[in-house]
Amino acid sequence: MPTHPKPKTTQQIVDYLATKSQFDVLTPDERWTPDLASARSELFEAGDERTEQPPLVKKLREKVYAWRQDDYTGVSATTKSLLTHWFACEHIRYKPNGETYSFQWYFGQREAVETAVYILEVAGAREATDLKIFADYPLRDSQLPDEWLRLVFKLATGGGKTKVMSLLMVWCYFHKQYEDNSPLSCNFLLIAPNVIVADRLRADFENNAIFKTDPLIPESGYDGKDWDFQLTTHIGSDISQFNPNGNIYLTNIQKIYTKSDDIIARAEDKFLGNPPTKKTTDSMLKIRDVIRNLDDLVIINDEAHHVWDDKLAWNNTLKDIHLSMQSFGSRVALQLDLTATPKDPKGKVFVQTVSSFPLVEAIALDILKRPFVPDETSQSKLKADENKTRISEKYEDCIKLGIHEYKKQYEEHIIKGKKPILFVMVPVVDDCRNVVEYLEQDEFFKGKVFEIHTNAKGETADPKDKAKKQELEAMRKVANTMDNNQYLAIVSVLMLKEGWDVSNVTTVIGLRAYTSKGEILPEQALGRGLRKMVKGVRDREELFVVGSPAFMEFVNKVRYEGVNLGQRAYSLGDVDQNIVEVKSKAPELLANLEIEFPILNPRLEKKTKINWAELVIAKRFLPLKQYSKEELKDFVVIDIIDNSSNRLIEFDPNKVPDSGLLIRSFVIEIMSKSGLSGTVDYDILYGILKKYLENDLFNQPVNLFDWSILKNLNEPNTRTIIIGLFIDQIKKLPIIEQGVTAIQKWIKMSDCPTFDSVAKSFVMPSKSISQKVVGDSGFELDFVMSLDKLPDVISFAKNYQAKTSSNFEPLRIEYIDTQGFLKNYYPDFLVKTTANNSKEVYIVETKGQQDTDDILKFQRLKLWCQDVNKVQSKYVFKCLYILQTKYESGYRFDNFGELCRIFG
Repeated sequence: MPTHPKPKTTQQIVDYLATKSQFDVLTPDERWTPDLASARSELFEAGDERTEQPPLVKKLREKVYAWRQDDYTGVSATTKSLLTHWFACEHIRYKPNGETYSFQWYFGQREAVETAVYILEVAGAREATDLKIFADYPLRDSQLPDEWLRLVFKLATGGGKTKVMSLLMVWCYFHKQYEDNSPLSCNFLLIAPNVIVADRLRADFENNAIFKTDPLIPESGYDGKDWDFQLTTHIGSDISQFNPNGNIYLTNIQKIYTKSDDIIARAEDKFLGNPPTKKTTDSMLKIRDVIRNLDDLVIINDEAHHVWDDKLAWNNTLKDIHLSMQSFGSRVALQLDLTATPKDPKGKVFVQTVSSFPLVEAIALDILKRPFVPDETSQSKLKADENKTRISEKYEDCIKLGIHEYKKQYEEHIIKGKKPILFVMVPVVDDCRNVVEYLEQDEFFKGKVFEIHTNAKGETADPKDKAKKQELEAMRKVANTMDNNQYLAIVSVLMLKEGWDVSNVTTVIGLRAYTSKGEILPEQALGRGLRKMVKGVRDREELFVVGSPAFMEFVNKVRYEGVNLGQRAYSLGDVDQNIVEVKSKAPELLANLEIEFPILNPRLEKKTKINWAELVIAKRFLPLKQYSKEELKDFVVIDIIDNSSNRLIEFDPNKVPDSGLLIRSFVIEIMSKSGLSGTVDYDILYGILKKYLENDLFNQPVNLFDWSILKNLNEPNTRTIIIGLFIDQIKKLPIIEQGVTAIQKWIKMSDCPTFDSVAKSFVMPSKSISQKVVGDSGFELDFVMSLDKLPDVISFAKNYQAKTSSNFEPLRIEYIDTQGFLKNYYPDFLVKTTANNSKEVYIVETKGQQDTDDILKFQRLKLWCQDVNKVQSKYVFKCLYILQTKYESGYRFDNFGELCRIFG
């Protein structure tokens, strides 16, 4: 096995992983491991072993890596076929708009599956104690007390536990089908800790959805086998007829708890009740009546950090299942536990952990958002006003800071078609209502804050109270659709501590006082916001976290997991003010620091008069589903395009639905994503779309004033297809290149309006016309500080793209992006130098991570400089592109001219 120098610090690991793909195979020496020397001593009581790093992971990583390099030797033909199909073949998938992409599993997911295969097939492990051979130090049998083989997988929140489950299920299924004496099973008990997690799993496994969408099953004939996959998924207590080919029983643990935590010899009498009359023909059987009739079973625990104590009811229930199956001559074949935090409440890691894909790696690979917090100085000023009783008054400063950061994020994301979410965690129900009222005082949040809670202990509604139970179910549905409904903020007590997997959370305000021995761990607190909005790409997304001093102390503990919490300074004298303004209007000062640039006529324009008769949208013939009144009962259409919470459609059997609102939302979204605005005849596009929906979308003409038709149209997949079809054709409309360039007017940087830059780091340079320069990244600020020291730089200015006034507009250059849309590009800086008799002005673009659009933008900037130099002689405009990796790779420069030679 080749050796690779292991990065020595967390930052070096982050920097190294930033050069890797999310799918690249990582060597064991390239992985993050915890530094026990810096581990929190309070995690360990006297006599506790230091199992911060699971003792099995290191050796298994090395063995699995070598085995992978050796082309999976020593496994069955079935396993070899599946591993090759999954991880060596290209999987081309289709988007709803017809575009293709290559599907891959993350390396962390792949490694988890390969580790399980290696343990069972190569190492031949069958009992819990068989794992001792992989330990870094001798393990006692008492440390592996399970009566069957149990494997624990650590996968960071958002790292794709469900996909690992599906891969392992398919492997178990076909291994049992095709390999003699297989130790595995075609029957699975998939257990969630609560209803919220169960609902998430249901979305993936109901009707075998995940097995149809992901390339899990090889085509028949692949490697000479008929890959006939026939599993029946049973949800909760709704047990349909037993499938002799295989079954998934998906439930939350509360539905199968024993009535006592005691383990008794005749567990079937206590837990399973009387035997069913038949094995395979009775329908609607209860889980407890079904399991004992299985010949074998694989148990899969999601959010398995709950299974931390041998005496817990969860574990006792699993033991009861085991004892019951034994009494019938059958067995639990395997237990697979998946969690982001395989630790007990004291922080001691589960010994059975065999694979680890930690939070620090998932963040560094841009699988997750990057968390950042106020710096230590700013945090120290976020003190609670203990004289106040209402939580919104007690923690008003940190709530304000969170709101202002959220609004900044809202502006950035909404133009990209994404709605960010503000998530507030509070201690008790009364606090929940108080925070909702505080937020809704702001017109921005009026009617757009969702409140969800149980009681202070996190208990669900009384099962005897049907009305409360139905209300709770409705609340869960809204919470799980936050990415797409009208709400901008959600305030919660306990309910959303895990399993709530929406992607659009960008700001977390924590007002709860967590401790290391509390109900959840820091990783889980952050986990509610770490999932990315856009998955599978390396665009950086950020999660801002702020809260009470106790909460911030709690969150900061994730550093012991290697996570580098980014820090930013804030002006907290007045929390919601961080003003950027021109230093002085004094002529003697402006003479040196002033920078001017011209506004040119657009070189590129979308054709202003569109012949909509040429817009041809292909017919789709989608299947049409008929919904009953009962299925339509909870149907709601919400117009989120212009954030008007009072304009919505709710099912009312006594009214004709307002289909116009739904059509309008389609039109506005199509126009927005196509880069079209006032040049488009809205009424014509509305009419074309309406006609298409009525006649050409489904496999039959439809009446848009029918509730069932509207529900068909509002299904997420259908909506995506409609938007994609129209955007794909609209982007083919011609963009005209005018060729002739003229100056409209000159802009002075001294006319830039004053603005509030809360939640951004800044420096206060001497050579900028603004008293402070706000940076979007640490790299930008480093560059600004360098400019301030260079002798041939006269002045520089940040091009603040959103700041306009009657006398000022930022430098904006139109370009055509990789999708063919006409977009605007805002360069980062303008730099005036002493060259050419102080007539030289550089337009500078700084870039942390480069994408294909960045190349197109800079090519367009070069052309802009050529154009502007042809039509004026006041200044000579040039451009410079500075890539962070090159800038930080050791180059030295003593003046701006040298910098231009390096990057020119």
